[in-house]
Parts: sequence; C-alpha cells; structure tokens
Amino acid sequence: MSADFSIGISLGTRFLINFWSVAPEVILLAGACFVLLFDLFIKDKNKVVAYILSCFVLGCSFVYLLLYNPRAHPVAFGGQYFCDGFSQVIKLVALASLFIIFVYSRRYWCSDEGVKSTKGVKSEFYVLSIFSLLGGFIMISAGSMLVLYLGLELLSLPLYAIIAMEVRCTNSSEASLKYFVMGALASGILLYGMSLIFGVTHTLDLRQIMSVLYNFEALKAFDKSVIMCGFGFVIASTAFKFGLVPFHMWVPDVYQGAPTPVTAIIGSIAKLSAFGFLIRLFIYSFTGLKPHWMMLFLILGLLSIIIGNLGAIFQTNLKRLFAYSTISHVGFVFLALSCASNDGYTAAVFYIISYSIMTVGGFGVILLLQYKTGRGADISDYSGLNQRHPWIALMMMLFLLSFAGIPPLLGFDAKLFVMDAMLKTDNSIYYVSALISLFMSVIAAYYYIKVIKQMYFVKDENRERKSSLVGFDSLVLSVNGLFVFIAGIMPALWVDISKYAALSIIKF
Repeated sequence: MSADFSIGISLGTRFLINFWSVAPEVILLAGACFVLLFDLFIKDKNKVVAYILSCFVLGCSFVYLLLYNPRAHPVAFGGQYFCDGFSQVIKLVALASLFIIFVYSRRYWCSDEGVKSTKGVKSEFYVLSIFSLLGGFIMISAGSMLVLYLGLELLSLPLYAIIAMEVRCTNSSEASLKYFVMGALASGILLYGMSLIFGVTHTLDLRQIMSVLYNFEALKAFDKSVIMCGFGFVIASTAFKFGLVPFHMWVPDVYQGAPTPVTAIIGSIAKLSAFGFLIRLFIYSFTGLKPHWMMLFLILGLLSIIIGNLGAIFQTNLKRLFAYSTISHVGFVFLALSCASNDGYTAAVFYIISYSIMTVGGFGVILLLQYKTGRGADISDYSGLNQRHPWIALMMMLFLLSFAGIPPLLGFDAKLFVMDAMLKTDNSIYYVSALISLFMSVIAAYYYIKVIKQMYFVKDENRERKSSLVGFDSLVLSVNGLFVFIAGIMPALWVDISKYAALSIIKF
C-alpha cells in the first residue's frame, strides 16, 4: 500500500514538474481558445476586447517565462521537450515581438486598405497568430523529430489562413496559395529526410540521434549513405523555411501579398521559430555531421547575402525590398553558425534577436502609415515623410540604418560579431567570406539610403500636410526605435543574454 502511495506521489510530482515546465505553452493554448469562444458572444463594435485579451495572454506567458528558472528543470516529458536557457530567451523575444505586432496592427484593420477588404477588426487574426506562436514554441523546445514536425505544422497552418485574410485582395490569396504549396513541399521533404535518419538510428529522440551520429565515421557505408541522403533533404527543407538561396523565390511574393501584420509575423516569429528548429537539429542533434553542414551553411549564407542584396537594389515596393533584405540577413545568421564555435553561436543568437526587433519596427512604420494614409507599401509613398511625420521618419531612418549595419546602431553590432566570429576561425575560406559579406553590406546601404532619400529629400506637395500620429502604437514605435539606438551603443547586456542562450544549448 505504501509502495503504491509512493509511486502515486512520484507520478504526481513528475506531472507537476512537466506542467510547470510547459506552462507558457498552456497559457497560450488556453488563452487562444478562450478568446476564440469569447469572440462568439461579443458584438462587432466590441471586437477590440479580443485584441486586449490577446495582449493579456501574451503578457501572462511573458511574465511566467521571465520568472522561470530553466536550470531547475531543463527537460520535460522524459527528454521530449527542452526548457533550457536557449528556449527561454528565444521565446521571450518571440512573445515581445508578437505583442508589439499586435499593438502596431490594432488600427491596420480599420485603415483604408483594411476596411476595403476586411471591414474592421478581425479577431481571428489574434487567435491564429497565438496558435502560430504556440507552434513556434514547440519547435524551439522540441526534443524529438516528431515534436519538431508537429510544431512546424502548428506554426505554418495558421499562417496560411491569415495571409489570405484579405479575401477581396487577389495578391493576398496568391501569396497564401504560394506559401501553402511551398510549405507543403518543404514539409514533405523534411518528413522524408527524417524517415531516412530514423531508418538508420531507429529513434526519433534528438539526444539518441546525437549519440548515434557522434560516431558517424564508425557506421557502415550503406548507413552513412542513407544518413547523408536524409541530411540533404533536411537541409533543403530548412533552406525553404528560412528562404535561403536557391529556395528563396517565394519570399518576395509572400511578403508583398500578405497583409502587413502577417508579413511582420513571417519576418520575425517564423524566423525565430525556424532558428530554434535549426539549432535543435544541426547544432545539437547533428553534431557528428559538423564537417558536412559547416561548409553547406557557409555556401548557403554567402549565396543568400549576394542574391538578397542584389535583388533588393531594383525593388520599388518596400515590402519586397524587406523580403530580399530578409534573405540577406538570414545569410548572416548561417555564416555565424557555419563557424561552429561558441563565438559563432553567440553571434547567431544575437543577430536573430536584433533582426527580429528591427523587422518589427520597420513593419510598424508601414502599418502606422497605412492607417494614416492608406499607403505605405511602395517606396514612393514615403516622399516627403519628414515634412508630414518627422518623428516617424526619424524612427524609420533608425531602422533602415540599423538594417544596413551603420554604427552605432544595433544592426552594426550584429554584423560585427558575425565578422569577428568568422575571423577567429583561422581559416582562409572564412576570411574571404568575411570580405565578400562586408562588400555586400556596403551595397546594401544603397537601397536603404534610397528610402531615406525619399523621406527627406523628395517633396510631394499632393500629400497631406504635417500632422501627428498620437497613440499607444506611436509610443511603442518610439521605444522600439530608441531601443535599436541605445542597445547599439551599449550592447553588453544583450551579448551576455545571447551567450547565455548559446552556451545553455551547447553544454546541455
């Protein structure tokens, strides 16, 4: 009787530990379901309540994660779910990014462009976005390939729907279809690659796969061939999800066609989640294949930087310009990871966090202008912006210069740390790669400065006169822009956070 009682206590304790470890995910799931049901009983004029509740759900999850100690219980569900420092940092950034996107997008659905197609606030946007974030959380913390795939699908499926939310806009429907087709293809490739790896390792657990592949050279020749085939399919699927060259052609069309709030989610939340996916699979599980993926990451990163920057030069639509810019920035993340060193991993974490903050801010400016004027997607819409909205123009300039890597802004520090990690490898290939990426960064400055020129030196007398954009979203945008400036001057705290996140996954 006492033995049964002890077993019951042990199981209960284990359940509580697992529950508290995944409490942020539970909060998101319960909150999204509550908002979805609550929305059925409120009138259209009170839809703003759904927005408030959604922000509250994100806030609760953020506070819990901030107070959570990952060292106490870094693993849940028998190793199937990681709750380490890496997942904590990336999840906090994702939560903050989505909260800011919600703030920016609150008035988007009431703008001229939004009313034309959606006729006001769409509560399902907030619900589906939270479900998508939940999928991203699962990807970031996954301890097995099965959990990784489930998180990937939960991230992607809501995005397919909200991209097509502007039902009367053909570009939105086209972007959704293209994203769905490419996403389904990438998922199929990923599943096939995982099945090949499972066929050799006989496990889906990432830790057990790591132990098998750690002695990769000791495997039979046939097993090596199967592993490398599966590895190639997984690499291709990962490149699809990130939009790396040569799997990047869907990115500009989806960025342009999707509603601007959704584009911001794809550019920040989806990239953070894919980064967690990448770390779990390659840096952790595929450690034994490090010599193979190092060169692949270097090549993919360089190609993405070159093609992304060259493609952005000719763009007249700002969202398409940001799309090609995204391809380039993701290339820098892969260059950092290709170093396969502590400095490289730290630089990659710092870069993806910095990029998410800058991306949210850049799209925040577009959203505010679309609310105010019904325009903002084309570069020509920014003519004379300094005359009409000088503070917004200043914030946009900060984000653009940070994207370009101009000191002393946050983007400069991010690129500097990547270059530093590459130069510390003591490999001539990385020296040449650093020079190429530096040269392409100079080219990138051209198309960012082109937008700044449009804001400050091109007058447009036909637009509205100087006015102010007063509101909570304008305040958040100001904080966002000033953060990019202040964090660029004093990056020590964020470097320490990035190092903590990187080392917590490496030493696990």
